[in-house]
Amino acid sequence: PEGQSLDFVQSIWGELLDVNGAHIAAEDWPLMRALRGQYTNGKECRLINVGGSCSDLVFNACPIHDVSGEIVGAVATLTDIAHQKHAEWRLREELLEKQRTNMAADIHDTVSQSLTAIVLQLRAVEIEMPRSAEMAQRHLRSAQDVAQDSLRETRRSIWMLSQESLQEQDLAQALSLLAQQFFTATPVKLKLSLQQEPQSLSPDARRELIRIGREALANVLKHAKATKVRLVL
Repeated sequence: PEGQSLDFVQSIWGELLDVNGAHIAAEDWPLMRALRGQYTNGKECRLINVGGSCSDLVFNACPIHDVSGEIVGAVATLTDIAHQKHAEWRLREELLEKQRTNMAADIHDTVSQSLTAIVLQLRAVEIEMPRSAEMAQRHLRSAQDVAQDSLRETRRSIWMLSQESLQEQDLAQALSLLAQQFFTATPVKLKLSLQQEPQSLSPDARRELIRIGREALANVLKHAKATKVRLVL
């Protein structure tokens, strides 16, 4: 009977969590669902055993029918994916470290070269000022152009480096940070109406919403010639 099976599952298996860390009620475990005629294919979960140890698993489950079509039992398979998850984590960390190293070198080179060019142009302004105001203004404009280009490149690099940290933040905080990064030091007036998440979002949903917000803000900055921006979540 399903009630006895439920007691059995809870007594020997412990607690089951989904990929977002949310508790899965015992009656919704794949084996129990199979006893009600439902199928489970490739469901990734974390099992916290009665003793406290954890296992990352992939569940498959299906009901067993007799010749008359009545459910007489269920069968489930559990595949341990702990090694695979660890390998994925290591690969992700290696890629992130490589990306951070490359971006840090890129920022260093860009900022250093730009600052050197700005210093040289300002020295030229100082030299030319007593002799030719027109030449001094040309050098000053060149310094301003280099500074603006450098600011754009630095913002781009900082944005790339901040992607990972944004994924861990509340969505409202992440979008607020994005908006400030885009419009700081611009004349655009920014109005934010951002509610905090009423419930946890999946990593995919959060990533897509951040991407949509970023693209919308970038398009405003590049194309809209806006004086006001309102961001609503």
